[in-house]
Amino acid sequence: MKYLNQIIQGDCLEILQELPDKSIDLIILDPPYWKVIQQKWDYQWRTEEDYKQWCLQWLPEISRVIKLSGSLYLFGYLRNLFYLYEPIIDLGFNFRQQIIINKGMKAISGRATKNYKMFPNVTESLLFFIYNSRPFIKQFLKQRQKELGLTALEINKRLGVKSNGGGMWSLYTGNNILAQVPTREMWEKLQDVLEFNYSYEDISATFNIEMGVTDVWTDINFYEEK
Repeated sequence: MKYLNQIIQGDCLEILQELPDKSIDLIILDPPYWKVIQQKWDYQWRTEEDYKQWCLQWLPEISRVIKLSGSLYLFGYLRNLFYLYEPIIDLGFNFRQQIIINKGMKAISGRATKNYKMFPNVTESLLFFIYNSRPFIKQFLKQRQKELGLTALEINKRLGVKSNGGGMWSLYTGNNILAQVPTREMWEKLQDVLEFNYSYEDISATFNIEMGVTDVWTDINFYEEK
């Protein structure tokens, strides 16, 4: 990969186009807030729609380069995150949760908060998404089924599972409301039955959440002197 283990400074609209499809495990986005920070770079867009249209130029590239097992973290001012939520979902991501970063009272130190007409904001929002690999899995498995000429009943039997209600096979290839990504054990069985070799790590997100860490982060010191 061209940029492996490198830090690249450049325009996201240009650099993203140089990255290969499905090559990135984790994407962390921190786009401009838009009219929140009193800096020239945060006032490049005249209207909300202008800002959204700019984001829609690079968001499809994010969807293209992220792996089927990839994760996405989106920082931002909550008001603006709402503008991006629906386009991100439409591009094939599943929303996991909102993470709150508590910056403490120093975040509003010296500000005339009495003029805000709202509760002073001492937090940062972070939206956590994973790429939805189920559509790919469904299409891939059904294609292998077609190529091998197997019925759903035959596949369930070879998997060693019951066939009532479509069986386990329907969870991966049907319109079952309980549709899911196969477990590692089941994926290995599917590889044997359908005769393919596709790494489980490439289709399933793996999480190793540290015990004691919640969706509210309070141990990040934004104001520690360097």
